Amino acid sequence: MHQLTALPRPVGKLLATLGHKLDRNLPGRYRGRIARFLGPQPGRYVSPDLGSKDALLAAFAKRGIRYAVIGGQSPAIPGITDRLAIMVDDEDVNAARRMVTPWPTGEQIEAYSPSGLPGFAFGDMPLMPPRLARRLLDGATPVNGVSTVAPRDHFFATLFRLVYLRGLDSGIPAAEASTGSSPVTTAIEDQARQLGLALETPITLESLDAFLANHDWQPPLDMLERIGCWNPWVADKLRKAGEWVGSEAPGLTVFYLRQRTMDEGKTDMVLDKLASSGFRLLPVPPLTPEQLADVTAEVRGGNWGRGPFPLSGGNPGAVYVAHDSAPIPPDAETLRQFPLLDNNRIQLAKQAVRDAVHAGLPRNQRYNAMHSTDNAVQAWRAVRELHPALEPELRALTNGN
Repeated sequence: MHQLTALPRPVGKLLATLGHKLDRNLPGRYRGRIARFLGPQPGRYVSPDLGSKDALLAAFAKRGIRYAVIGGQSPAIPGITDRLAIMVDDEDVNAARRMVTPWPTGEQIEAYSPSGLPGFAFGDMPLMPPRLARRLLDGATPVNGVSTVAPRDHFFATLFRLVYLRGLDSGIPAAEASTGSSPVTTAIEDQARQLGLALETPITLESLDAFLANHDWQPPLDMLERIGCWNPWVADKLRKAGEWVGSEAPGLTVFYLRQRTMDEGKTDMVLDKLASSGFRLLPVPPLTPEQLADVTAEVRGGNWGRGPFPLSGGNPGAVYVAHDSAPIPPDAETLRQFPLLDNNRIQLAKQAVRDAVHAGLPRNQRYNAMHSTDNAVQAWRAVRELHPALEPELRALTNGN
């Protein structure tokens, strides 16, 4: 529940309206401070200037905003809310911001963008891999004047949200706990039958995970890891596969240097900061343009936007494999912010790089210069994908510290 909705209605409404007006007229850094002070929670509401979701969709059409309704307009499956859920093209998010608000001034909706831009994300990540979100946008067609995803796409998007974003809370059982059908599994089976899709029975999280994988709707491992931070079923799935944090000894890290950093001639400075932070670069060849294109598409779910910075650092331009012979265990406070981290030196090095890159830059010219793996499991996975023939040699180098 939104914190303001717990206040007496007139007070909560007044604060929400004030917050909404400030949100439209102040610079971003001040909006953030006020939002933290008044305590709004994640979520979106129809702007009071519009009043209803129908008016919102009409305004989108009038402004030429590219969107797709992905929930709330089709037969519901128990466990998924029936409120309006929309996917807005990244290019149109700025225009859409004036029509929706984080303040509870009107009808509640869900609003996302393919890359999970601020205010249009699921927590701190895209709702789904950007390629799947773009698939929904590309396949949407007008239905009674509303841009709506096809029934088949809606079904897959709903299963995705049930299995990966809700897990056991969806009402779908895990295989070992399955005791037969339930309202949610019956509804899933009925919709699949209407769409001509064959499901393995009994319906479980495991069977739906395999079904989604077979239809190219399973998220990549790095996104599954982030989901596993709140979905214990996903965390257990990865743990059994040896793909969860702790399955490898900490120390190895892969750093993704972004193109803007290289274009500004700051590569050597970044590598010096990594070395002074305690990382030793390992001997791996530079990636080919084809490999860099694959990294761009797969790592971070294909999301290389600007994030919380004024500018984007661009796509990855170079990838380095490094080893820390004396990892620093993250403390509890750090793990609350970075639950997948296995070596605090990674964060220290990234902050040192960020400070060096931003030195002398105006605030509006700052960007994220570098991305990295969070733990050794992710790093060794990247090595297997990028330099499979070198894994034995790299393990020998790291085992000897």
